[in-house]
Amino acid sequence: MKIWRSEYIFNHPWETVSEAVWRKYPNPHKPEIMGTDIVERKVSSGVLVSQRLITSRFGLPAWSRKILGTEDICYGFETSEVDPEKQIMSCSTRN
Repeated sequence: MKIWRSEYIFNHPWETVSEAVWRKYPNPHKPEIMGTDIVERKVSSGVLVSQRLITSRFGLPAWSRKILGTEDICYGFETSEVDPEKQIMSCSTRN
């Protein structure tokens, strides 16, 4: 089920924006993000395809953790594709 989707075109050079996406974690403004791990990275037809696992600690209320049977550590799965020739980068994250 898709709850939220966002698309934005930045008014900055492509190199700056694409580099910023790779550097977004760790970030002192997002202390709940504990780390990122690269699951897979490959180049296919000149396009860099990357998959990362994002580990975070979101402050779920204790009552909801008991109901859901979860810990306060959550994981997100990010898939990105970078085509430097066309200067297109897409990134999708699922929780």
